[in-house]
Amino acid sequence: MHPYLFRFETPWGGEINIASYGVMMMIGFLLSLYVLLKRAQKHGIASDKVFNVALAMVICGVVGARIFYIIQFWEADGFADNPFRIIRIDRGGLVFFGGLIGGATGAFAVMWKEGLPFADTSGLIASVGPLGHAFGRLGCFLNGCCEGRITGSWIGIRFPSHDVPVHPTQLYAVGYNLLIFALLSWWLRRRNRPLELAGLYMITYGTARFINEFFRATDPLPGGLSIAQIVSIPLAIAGAALLLYRHRAPAGNRSSSPRMSENN
Repeated sequence: MHPYLFRFETPWGGEINIASYGVMMMIGFLLSLYVLLKRAQKHGIASDKVFNVALAMVICGVVGARIFYIIQFWEADGFADNPFRIIRIDRGGLVFFGGLIGGATGAFAVMWKEGLPFADTSGLIASVGPLGHAFGRLGCFLNGCCEGRITGSWIGIRFPSHDVPVHPTQLYAVGYNLLIFALLSWWLRRRNRPLELAGLYMITYGTARFINEFFRATDPLPGGLSIAQIVSIPLAIAGAALLLYRHRAPAGNRSSSPRMSENN
């Protein structure tokens, strides 16, 4: 576990710490943004407008993810006793589904404002999301958060905060996010139907996250499922419905989508 990649001593005797979690998030964002802008340009969507969408999505996504985390762990993490910790996202503490809701809200708002084609832009964003998410989960691993349940298997990893090996669920998430990214990239090249990517992402991520939750050290709700699993089920179902809709849509309506607004 390496929560800080770099430490610098200041002339006045203090110390500046560069958190690994924040560095991994930044790398993931920059790589995803680079691929997204390339794909947008290839599909005839204005790169500068897509950049605005991506920026709004990240800002709103981080805010949404942090709000969900604070709500979920208000007492466990002692936010009431130390409100300053609310803004310490460099130490982790983001809930993905909160980020998904916040990010989608910000992205849709800017797409509307910029008059971008909703379906195509959403699909292209979905195609690069897993790449950035993989680096975020790598940051979780370095930070030592979001760990798994105790295991006696050879795959178990011993973190400094645990006396026994646990499932490296962060690395499981890195793996399946990279696989999803590869699948969506292949799908985009073969079929060139961006909106299908959104549905396919919702199905694959929802399924993978549902399975991974069985290995994570999370407290289940009544019924045996975690909050993430409960959210993953409708996410995957909605993705399947979206793919079914696209499959049944007239052939002329599948390749692209109308602009949300013609007023730029």
